[in-house]
Amino acid sequence: MKNCKTKRFYYPILGIISVFTLLFSSGVYAQEDWEPQTFVTGYANTIFEWSSLDRRDDLGNIKDSWGVGLSEVAFLVSYKPIQKLEVKGTFVYTPYLEDLHGLIVEAYANYSLSDKLKFGAGRFLTPLSPVNQYFYAPVNISATLPMVVSHHEMLPQNITGFQISGAVGSDFKLNYNLTYGGYTARVHQEQGVLGIQGREELAATGTDIENPIPREYLPGGTARLAGNWKEVVTLGINLFDAREGRTYVATSQTTNAVVPTKSYTYGFDFHLNTGNFKFNTEYWQGKRETTTLMENFQFPQEFKDDFKAYYAEVFYSFNDVVTPYYRYDHVEDAKAGDFFSSNVTTHTIGINYRPIYEALFKVEYRHASVDIEPAAAFPFRQEKFDNVVISTVFSF
Repeated sequence: MKNCKTKRFYYPILGIISVFTLLFSSGVYAQEDWEPQTFVTGYANTIFEWSSLDRRDDLGNIKDSWGVGLSEVAFLVSYKPIQKLEVKGTFVYTPYLEDLHGLIVEAYANYSLSDKLKFGAGRFLTPLSPVNQYFYAPVNISATLPMVVSHHEMLPQNITGFQISGAVGSDFKLNYNLTYGGYTARVHQEQGVLGIQGREELAATGTDIENPIPREYLPGGTARLAGNWKEVVTLGINLFDAREGRTYVATSQTTNAVVPTKSYTYGFDFHLNTGNFKFNTEYWQGKRETTTLMENFQFPQEFKDDFKAYYAEVFYSFNDVVTPYYRYDHVEDAKAGDFFSSNVTTHTIGINYRPIYEALFKVEYRHASVDIEPAAAFPFRQEKFDNVVISTVFSF
């Protein structure tokens, strides 16, 4: 059944992209002054990572506290057969890739009637948190992502479906985006080399916990409205609505379950960009509840979760070569009502060095504080830990 659900969203989208291309590529001959454009780029990100966490395998054996490896390899290609049509694909490899399907981060066709109205079909990076749109190592100043994005409790990484977007105005622009389709119900996916990034509260328990939620597409929609003044100040309002979902519930120390849920999240983002100085902040809240009675579990048959996340970060660039930065980050991921909840707060400082455009080096230190309730559910947890990440990114 899982494969059937995947095909229900995946194959029609590939067909739509093909139709877009066939219909509009014929217009190339009608535009004598237009030459088809092809753009190809990519990058490789290798990192050294160290953590003070007491990490253990499933047998309780202590694992290495450091590692060196390939964090990401990405390849992007876009093609514009005519001026108004773009076909784009982005493919990102990580050490924790589950299958070939997960390699496809973006794959869509976008047709512009004008700047005010664009139509798209395919797989899109979820157009809510701006950081989710530029999580790629060469364009993200920091070595790690804000937990709003990396935990994926508030919004999925991508959505496969249909999109309408556009912008009106000149000095002050009002941007809008509506997307509906299928999203993958996966949260707390490992990142980096040690698998700590993106799942800080789980890593703090000292035991590697696999994500048991199957990879499948479920229906969901997004809406974003953002005002931008001269590319200096941006204020955005965002909504993600998931009528069908899945969540992993630790019902007791010995009993776990994957249960159906419905949820929604909403958030606000603010950005200030004066050239050398940049300030970004986001605040998100969400609510999730079960959609069926949960019998034979050791907590009430129905539960409702409230969770939230926010961060603030500042950068200052010296001639676009050296950029120090600081980020304050906080998430509250509620699980199974009052049975299990966790709060994670991190302070991150780092420096970004780009001697040439194609080479980027980052050094980052992060201190995390974890509060898990009830404590008895995770007797091995560590309340505080440190991370050091050294990232080397080469682009082409």
